[in-house]
Amino acid sequence: DGEALTTKEFFYLLPATEQANQNSWFNEFTSHIKNFRQEKGEEENQITVLVVDDDENMQDSLNDILEEHYNVLAASNGPEAIKLAKETKLIDIVLLDIHMPGPKGHFVLPELKAVHPDSEIIIITAYKDTEIASIAFDRGAYTYLCKPFFRSTLLATISDALQAKYIKKALAEIGETPTDFPLTFTNKTKLITEYYNTQKIKNRAITFGEVFAFYPNLTDCGIPDEEVLPMDLEPQHILSWISDKIESLS
Repeated sequence: DGEALTTKEFFYLLPATEQANQNSWFNEFTSHIKNFRQEKGEEENQITVLVVDDDENMQDSLNDILEEHYNVLAASNGPEAIKLAKETKLIDIVLLDIHMPGPKGHFVLPELKAVHPDSEIIIITAYKDTEIASIAFDRGAYTYLCKPFFRSTLLATISDALQAKYIKKALAEIGETPTDFPLTFTNKTKLITEYYNTQKIKNRAITFGEVFAFYPNLTDCGIPDEEVLPMDLEPQHILSWISDKIESLS
C-alpha cells in the first residue's frame, strides 16, 4: 500500500517467524532437562515456571500456554510471589510483571533472586516500559518481553533462558565464571555464535583453541586446541554441545 512497516511492527512479525523454527527441538530440550534431573536423583524433575502478574486474564493465558510443558505457579503481587518462592523447593523461570499493586516488579526481582539465585527472570512489560526493564537487567533479569507477544516467542524465550541456566551451571562447575569482566556471559555467547556462523559461511570449522579464546578457563578441560567443532551444529546448541563434550572427558 506504499506504507513502510514501523519498527514495532517488525518486532511482532520477525520474532514469530524466527522463533517458530526453534519449536522442533523445544520438547526435546525440556525432556532433556527432566531426564538430567532424574539421573541426578533430584526429586523435583519437573521444570517450574512462576508467573507473577496481577491481571487474572494474563495469568490464565500464560497458564494455558505453559501447562503443557511446565509446572506453573501463579502469584498476583510481589509479597505473594516471594512467599510462594520461599515455599517452593525449585523455581527455574519467573515471568515477572513490572506494574503490580504494591512493590513494582523491578523491586521484587532482587528478593526473588535471593531466594532462588539460579532462576532466570523474564520481565513482562508494556512497550513503553523498556527503560524500567533495562534497570531490571542490572538487578539480574535475563531478558524482557513486550506485551502483547506471540506464543512461539514466549516459549522460545523460556527455552533460551533454560539453556542459559544450565550452560552457566555447567561452566561454573568447571571454573568458568559466567559474568567474567569485561564480557558478560550473554555477550560471550553472542560473540561465539556469530563467529561460528561467519566461519561456517566460509566453510571453515572453528577449533577449540578459538573457543578457549572466548572461555579461557576451559583450556584445562583436556580437549586439544586443534580439535574442531562439527560444521552442522545449530548455533543455539553450540555451548550445549561443548558442555557435553567436556563432560564426556571427565
